[in-house]
Amino acid sequence: MTYKIRELSNIPIETINKWKEASKTVADLVGKNVVIITRDRPDFFAILISKNKLVRPPAIDKVLGESEDFTYTLEWPDGKLFGAIILMDKELDYDLSVLEKLFRMIKDMIESDLELIVNKRNLAERGKELACIYQIRQLHLENDMKLEDLFLEITRILPRHFSYPELARCRIIFNNLIISQELDKPTDRKLVEEVKLSEEDYLRIEIFYAQNRKMPDIEIEFLSEEQELLKSVTRYAVTYIRQINIAQKLLDISNRLNTNLYSIGDRIITVDIDGLDNNDEFYC
Repeated sequence: MTYKIRELSNIPIETINKWKEASKTVADLVGKNVVIITRDRPDFFAILISKNKLVRPPAIDKVLGESEDFTYTLEWPDGKLFGAIILMDKELDYDLSVLEKLFRMIKDMIESDLELIVNKRNLAERGKELACIYQIRQLHLENDMKLEDLFLEITRILPRHFSYPELARCRIIFNNLIISQELDKPTDRKLVEEVKLSEEDYLRIEIFYAQNRKMPDIEIEFLSEEQELLKSVTRYAVTYIRQINIAQKLLDISNRLNTNLYSIGDRIITVDIDGLDNNDEFYC
């Protein structure tokens, strides 16, 4: 079984302490067995209930494989695995009906806390999205930037608003133009948004995570809110491109009109709505 890092694996310490107290209560009710709460992976949380003190918690993969008869899984609100409550000494004479009720109470409490944390996180991510778009818009409004310069700034600003900004990298492809940060050993996972604006114009924005040197075997998972952030930035970039294209077309039309006007070799007389000469005239 494999687990992926999620930003919210960093649960507040006061929440963890609350879970510990509830787990100790369970231990008292089943004969003062030892309760150990551990994270042997950054993203996995386990409550291990054992008669004997566990000097070193066993590997969670092995415990899950051996505890199928009495293991309560803990899940995030989206159904992904967060951890487990595990009875280590299944051969002991416990009243499993009582344990089942106690484990269910702890499971409900932990999963309710996770839901609250996720909701707070969603609000925070929305704030990050608005802050990111605001920074990009301000660059445009204050500097009237060229398209290539705007893309360059996006590759610098966008990664700052991801869960692991020190590892995030951005690349933008617009037609034959490629703008990117250094992609030193990127992981296989990436977020991608692409839009075909017309037969000529194509935009693609990608976010990678560079290899995590501290935890090279751990795969970082993108949040759904980060996908929405990338979509928002892409929509803004598309709008900016279309604005530039419209401005260029208006300029081209204006230049053609001026060219046509000044290429006429005849005298031009302007008249009013009744066709009367208003004495304004000029030559081209």
